[in-house]
Amino acid sequence: MKVAILSATDIYANNGGVESYLKNYIAFRRKQGDDVTVISTEGKVKSKLDLFLKTFTFAFKKHDLREYDEVYTNTHSFQLFIKSSKTVSIWHGSGLQRFLEDWRAFFSPYTYLDAFLEVLDLMFSPTIYAVSRHTSNFIHKDDNETVMYPIAADCFVQLRNEKIQDGYKRILFVGDPKNKRKGFAVMLKALELLPENFKLIVCGGNNVEIAAHKNHQIEYMGTIENNKMPKFYSMCDCYCLPTTYEGTPLTVIEAIACKCHVVATKVGGIPEIVKEKDGYIARYDAKDIANGIMTVTK
Repeated sequence: MKVAILSATDIYANNGGVESYLKNYIAFRRKQGDDVTVISTEGKVKSKLDLFLKTFTFAFKKHDLREYDEVYTNTHSFQLFIKSSKTVSIWHGSGLQRFLEDWRAFFSPYTYLDAFLEVLDLMFSPTIYAVSRHTSNFIHKDDNETVMYPIAADCFVQLRNEKIQDGYKRILFVGDPKNKRKGFAVMLKALELLPENFKLIVCGGNNVEIAAHKNHQIEYMGTIENNKMPKFYSMCDCYCLPTTYEGTPLTVIEAIACKCHVVATKVGGIPEIVKEKDGYIARYDAKDIANGIMTVTK
């Protein structure tokens, strides 16, 4: 079967959650014997403005998709322009929904673009998949379904004997610390409330360094390739995601697959995948996040 995957960003040059999802999904389909072609822009996203422009221009670009049996778009299908009844639009989250759930969305130009494209998606896309029931219920479109992220099972499995026996308890944070939505600032406030034997490991951003924060040590590892992340999940005592908004974050599923306890905020599809045995659902509050970390690392 010939399959086309549309993405506004180059999935091999960027390391975000959507890109990781697509790489895993493509590997899954190719393993099934399908012929998969990726149609996207090229190169690394340099800034939020660059992402805005790539998304806008790619959404309006016309693609000849007649030779494909299935078409999956991760930048809204724009049925009006694509003219393919085979198109499935995958919603990794929703700008429209975020406006209702996170006041910070009103200060994000990209969210306005996302919401605008979603309106056209709802008008013209024959099929919409959502990555969480939280978003699927919001769409409330007759033919929408919920799909979950496929996991590269040979990569994200529990690694044994990876914990470092030095008396420290390690907290993992995955994401660019400069991305305010990921909640790095509240993560630091929670860290201040923890005993001195807690250390924060940060995977994301550009700098590789060791820094001191109050009485705690932070190791900034920089951007880590997705296939190397199991090592970090497995060496840490918990993974913390104090985010203000998500669809269904792949990092949470990866952490659970590596038997790493999760502390995450109650947003998007997170409550659907983090059960009591897997971790702790926290409020967007430093005290509750710190309490969650203490609870899962006993």
